[in-house]
This record gives sequence, C-alpha cells and structure tokens, in this order.
Amino acid sequence: MAFCPNCKAEYRQGIETCPECMVKLVDHLEPRKDFSENLKNAHVTNSPMVAEMIQGLLEQEGIASVLSNEMGSAILPVMGESNEIGILVPEHQLQEAQGLIKAYFEDNPEAGDMILCGNCGARVEPKLSQCPYCGDKFDEGKN
Repeated sequence: MAFCPNCKAEYRQGIETCPECMVKLVDHLEPRKDFSENLKNAHVTNSPMVAEMIQGLLEQEGIASVLSNEMGSAILPVMGESNEIGILVPEHQLQEAQGLIKAYFEDNPEAGDMILCGNCGARVEPKLSQCPYCGDKFDEGKN
C-alpha cells in the first residue's frame, strides 16, 4: 500500500501522488510523535476540513499538531457544547505555526471575508472589537 504523508490517506499500489494534496506517496507512515511538552492553541475553526488542512500544512513544515474537540470527541476537555476545533502545537513552535496559518489565509483570500486575529491567528468576523477565542482586543483597522 501507499500512503500520503500529508493527509495520511491510504492508496493502492501503482498510485504515486495523492490526488488531494498533490504530494508524492510513501511506503509507510512515520508514527506520530508523543507530545511531552505543553501544547498551545495555534488556531480555532468550526470546520473539520479547515482543521485538517491546517494540520497538513503544519506537518509539511515539520510542526506536529493535535486537533481538540474533533467531531465532538475532545482530546482535551472543552467546556460547554462547542463545534470548535482547536489546532494544538508544542509551545516552542506556537509562533511559527501561527505565522504559517496567517500567511496561508492571507495568500488565499477565497477563505472568506473574515479577518485574522493578530494574537491567536483565528479567523473572526470583521465587525468584532475583540477576538472570541483569545479575548485580544482589536484596534480599529488593525489585526
């Protein structure tokens, strides 16, 4: 079998490139690294598809990540009923991860009419004065 190192999909022999990620397939997947350090929230989304895309982007850059509250089964406890999915990364890679996420959304305006929180990188509605995810207050016209 062949595997996509990005999205982890499995393909039959003979297929050499993942049709979703457009990356060369590998013969086996490396096991996920065990996180022995503090994890921090690099981004929050309500879309499982966006969460998986961000996770793939981070993994391509060598940043391991974990999704919390994916499909309603929380890896880490989440208070209340929420469809939010957090992308958690090792604390020492938080700024790098947020920079990659911010750059992705800036380079892909079709991602929507949302703005990015300058503190946590979350996509939020432009009319808000404060990030609903991290609480950072927005300066008028500056995010």
